[in-house]
Amino acid sequence: MDWKLILEFLVIVGALAMGARMGGVGLGLWGAVGLLVLVVGFDIAPANIPGEV
Repeated sequence: MDWKLILEFLVIVGALAMGARMGGVGLGLWGAVGLLVLVVGFDIAPANIPGEV
């Protein structure tokens, strides 16, 4: 496995763990922080929001 993939996984798990400790809105906020770290720190482009349901 690539070390970058493992580090990205740890960022997501860490953000979700912090959000689970806060509960409620904190889960969404920490998820957004995790996404921000991936976009800015790892230079990963976020996906598009699905247009059709």
